[in-house]
Amino acid sequence: MDLGEQAIRAALTRAGLEPADVDIVFFATVTGLASPSVEARLIQRLGRRFSDRLLILDAAPCLSTSDPAALAPVVGQIMFVVEAERTQRDEVEAALDLIQACPLIMLLLNKVQATSRYTFGTYSNYYSS
Repeated sequence: MDLGEQAIRAALTRAGLEPADVDIVFFATVTGLASPSVEARLIQRLGRRFSDRLLILDAAPCLSTSDPAALAPVVGQIMFVVEAERTQRDEVEAALDLIQACPLIMLLLNKVQATSRYTFGTYSNYYSS
């Protein structure tokens, strides 16, 4: 049993709980890239325990903390959200370099402003009366 697991089991014992009593565990930080984090180990265990389900995790932005880079090797896929007209190309490239250990990375362009009525994908004239 590793140190992280010992700490969690001790906390559960003090709370009068068993591991089976807990469905979800949330952490605010990770230990970083130098050593496997408690979160990474728990995510791996949750993945094995709930292999028939989709586990959704939210992480801080890639360039602000080491969380995404530390978790990238243990998650199956990443939905990488890029804010249109704000996030710079070099920031996206640097962030993608940090999470490249993940086998599947999908990009989502968020907050796109449609500026023309002829833009593909807008329905403003279609639904107007």
